[in-house]
Amino acid sequence: MKNYFKNMTLKRSTNTIFLILSILLSVYFLWFNSKAPFSKLITTMCAVFFEIGMKYNLSFAQTTFKAGLRLGRKGLHLILGASMLFIFYGGYMCYNIATMAGFFIAGTMAQDQVAIQAETRENQKMIELQQLNENIAILTKALDVEVETTFRSKSAELEAKIEKKKAERNALLDTMVLTDERKVMEKNPSRSVAEAIGIPLGTMLAWIYGFFAAGICLILIITSEDLPEETPMTESLPIVDDKKELITYIDAAIRDTGKLNGNPRIMEETGLSLDQCIKFRDWLTRLKIDGVQAVTIKQGGGDINLPKRDILKAIEGV
Repeated sequence: MKNYFKNMTLKRSTNTIFLILSILLSVYFLWFNSKAPFSKLITTMCAVFFEIGMKYNLSFAQTTFKAGLRLGRKGLHLILGASMLFIFYGGYMCYNIATMAGFFIAGTMAQDQVAIQAETRENQKMIELQQLNENIAILTKALDVEVETTFRSKSAELEAKIEKKKAERNALLDTMVLTDERKVMEKNPSRSVAEAIGIPLGTMLAWIYGFFAAGICLILIITSEDLPEETPMTESLPIVDDKKELITYIDAAIRDTGKLNGNPRIMEETGLSLDQCIKFRDWLTRLKIDGVQAVTIKQGGGDINLPKRDILKAIEGV
């Protein structure tokens, strides 16, 4: 872990940032399935450990798959195993896309509901305003008729009612957003787009944020690293002084066909002693890289299970 942050590259920092983002969105989504504080704590721990575990799953699958490719037909079991891990990671991607998209969809829909409720209230006020205007018009007409007569017994009463309705109208206008430029409602742009293309808002948001979440998963994949290589260690490692002779032995022992030369031929080509050849053959027989046996000894010879460059790379760690 210390070396991970010490050797922080752009690729590694990008992966770390998007992994943290994925964890936070996953935790937020799962929190809605629990109410009690202890349940939320357990949910948070599960989300964090699951996300980190799937990061390891991807790295392990990549490493195993590449090791299988290096072995060719002999690494078919590794390729199949890695493929199963990739399939499982694909299922995780579906979960991840759903949880991340759910966060943004929930937020957008909540804002949209607030806007709809405000718009509904404004529409109701418009109806009330229209009714007040009609009442004022009726009362004003009645007052005009009253004025035309000589009695005018109800003029004062009608004028009082008109003034009351006008006061109610002014009070209503003061509460309406449409009459105050500082409080004008801003319509949800997502709803505007959905209405323009003729699809439900939820469907459009699922496509938009699903694509966004899929992009986060893609970044996590392309910035993922293979597991760090471990130096192969066996009980029969030769001493450091023999490293040069060991490299000479490996070069002479491994043919281009992937077969092993016998010790007599190696002694003839390199001038190494029989004891050295036996010692190096024993070391090579015990060597494993990524859990794969380096050679398979058979009657009269043997087969190489790993590329020569990987074996020479292992010698560098001796």
